[in-house]
Amino acid sequence: MALEFIDGFDHYTQTGMMARKWSASSPFDSGAGFVTGRFGAGNAFKLHWNTSVPFVNVGSLATRIVGFAANFQGANQNYQVFAFRDSGTVQVDLRMTTTGALQVTRNGTVLATTSNTISAGQWYYVEFQVTINSSTGSFTL
Repeated sequence: MALEFIDGFDHYTQTGMMARKWSASSPFDSGAGFVTGRFGAGNAFKLHWNTSVPFVNVGSLATRIVGFAANFQGANQNYQVFAFRDSGTVQVDLRMTTTGALQVTRNGTVLATTSNTISAGQWYYVEFQVTINSSTGSFTL
């Protein structure tokens, strides 16, 4: 595998610049914007999870891996955190449950839920690997 895409937000000065690297349907709603990064410097990108979700189009590669640092501000609803899509269809996604657990779903079917929960206002590094296949698909969170 090769690194296809790596992005930080320190060099962005406005949300409009996001469209240069991210899909137009990525999270650029009116509530999105930049906040101070996780080490008290630089930029982080603030998303409104109830209206938008970052995603990767899987394309012709069956296995994809994403990693990101996230600071979840609360677990007040069941929402998507990240999705792997194929031609606009969500294949596998990562969700935050109302209890603060992370959950992997496939077409709305729950595949697994973590026993550990996420605390609001803390930074976490999340790595998510998915192999999409109708009979031998798998994931690692």
